[in-house]
Amino acid sequence: MVVDNKDVFSLAFAARIDSDGYAYGLNTGMVGLGAYNAKASLDNIAVQVLPPELTFEVVEEFDDTLGAFGNQIGDWSLANGVATGTGTQSDPAFALGSITIGANYVAVLEAEISRATGGTLVFDYYSDTNYKFARLTSDGMIELGYVSGGHETISSSSNAMIKGSEDYASVKLMLNAGTADVIVDGRNVVGEVFNGVTVDGLLGLMSDSTSSFASASLATNDPAYDNTMLASSLGSDSSFVLEMADVQIVKSETIARMAAAYSLSEEQVGRLEETEILISDLDGAVVAEFRDGSIYLDKNAAGHGWFVDLTPEEDSEFADSSGPDGIDLMSVIAHEYAHMLGVNHETDGLMSPVVDEGERLISGSDGIEEEAISATSFAPSTLDTFVNAIANSEIIVQTGPVGGKKAAPVGATYIYDDASESFTLAEDQSLDDTLDNALFTLLDDDGALFAYVDADGAFWVVDDDAVDDAATSVGADSDDWIFEGLVM
Repeated sequence: MVVDNKDVFSLAFAARIDSDGYAYGLNTGMVGLGAYNAKASLDNIAVQVLPPELTFEVVEEFDDTLGAFGNQIGDWSLANGVATGTGTQSDPAFALGSITIGANYVAVLEAEISRATGGTLVFDYYSDTNYKFARLTSDGMIELGYVSGGHETISSSSNAMIKGSEDYASVKLMLNAGTADVIVDGRNVVGEVFNGVTVDGLLGLMSDSTSSFASASLATNDPAYDNTMLASSLGSDSSFVLEMADVQIVKSETIARMAAAYSLSEEQVGRLEETEILISDLDGAVVAEFRDGSIYLDKNAAGHGWFVDLTPEEDSEFADSSGPDGIDLMSVIAHEYAHMLGVNHETDGLMSPVVDEGERLISGSDGIEEEAISATSFAPSTLDTFVNAIANSEIIVQTGPVGGKKAAPVGATYIYDDASESFTLAEDQSLDDTLDNALFTLLDDDGALFAYVDADGAFWVVDDDAVDDAATSVGADSDDWIFEGLVM
C-alpha cells in the first residue's frame, strides 16, 4: 500500500483454494471501495491493469547451449532439447542469466520443469550461499524461500495445484519490488513478501539433486535493456581490445545487409553511415548499446573477444555449427543499427537481446520475407527494359542499364555481373532445365535462376528457396514464386 507516495506496508495473502483444489489469485475477485463502520468521502477513483511493457525477453529451448542462462556453476548437460543440472543440497548446480534488474522494475522467470525430477528457479542470487528460490519438488510441492550464509529457510509452501498430467510443469515466477509470486500451469499457487528487493541479483535455474528443464525464459521491463545486446554469459578473456579499424572492416557490409534486410531508403542508409560508433568498457555482460544517438561497443565483448570478419561479404566461417571464436562484430553492430531505426527486441534472430559466440545473426536478407513486386508494364523487346523493370520494382537488385538498344534474341540467357552491376548476355551459361516458354531468362552471379519473362509476357521471379525444376514450376503454387502476372 502506498499513501501520499510513501510505501506504507506490503502483505502477501494465501491463494484461495476451492473444493476441487484450484487456487485463485487476488485478481480473480471483485475490486471496489467501502467504509467499515464509518462515513467515507471518495474522489478520483481509478481501477487499472497495467501490464509491463517488456524491454528484454529471451526464450531458451536448450537445443545446443544454455543460451541466456550460460553462467554455469556445477554440472549441466544437454540432450534432446532438455537441460539437466546435477548437484547436491550442499553444492547445487546453477545456470544463471547475465542481467541484473533495477529495484523499481518487474522480472518474470519461467521454466518447464520435469515433474519427475523437480527443479528450482533462483532469484536475487549474489553467491551460492546467498540467494532466494522457488522450488518444484518431485513429490508435487512448491517451496518458496531463501538461503543466507548457506542456511536454507522455507518461507511458504503449497501442494494445492501440482496435479497436471504432463511430464513438465510450467512454473512462472513474478518478481516486483519485494514480492515474489509463483504460478504453476497458469494458476496462482503461493506468494511471499521478502524483507528486501527481489530483483536486483541474478536470476536463473538451480538443481540440488538431478533436475531437468525443457525450456526457460527471462523478461523484464527495465529500460536499461531497451537498446542493448548482451552476451549469454560473462567471458574470462580481457586481452582482446577492439579498435576502430576493426569496426571499419565490417561497417560497410553491415550497412549493405541492413539495407537489404529492411528495404532501407537512401535517407535511412545515410543515417546508418553517419551514426557514431564508440568503443567503451560496458557493464557486465553488455556487449553493445544504443544511447544518445551513438552506438557503444564493449572493448572485449564481455570477456569473449570479438570476431572481426576479414571477408565480411561471405559467411564461410559460419558454415558449421561451431562457428568462429568470439562474438560476431557484424551481428552486434547490425542489432544496434536496428535499434537506431526503431526496431524492438524479439525472442530470436537479429533482434534477440542475447548473442552467443560463433553465431551470425544477419545474412543478406536476415530471413525477412520479400514483398511481392509491383507489376510494371513494359514491352520485353530489349534487355534494357527487362533490367529496368526489375530495378524499379521492390526487389532489391542493384543493376545498371545494359548499353545500347539492341534487340535481344528470343530465349536468351543473361547473367548478373558484379563488376558492371548489370545483367549481361551469358556466352557459355545455360539453365540445367531449359524454360521452353521463356522469352528472357536471368541468372544470378552463382548461375541460379533469378527471373524470366515467358512467351506470354508474364514476369516471374524465383523465391529464395531454389526451384529444382524450373521448367515444370510454371503455374506451380504461389510459394514457389514471388510474383506472377502479365506485364505487357
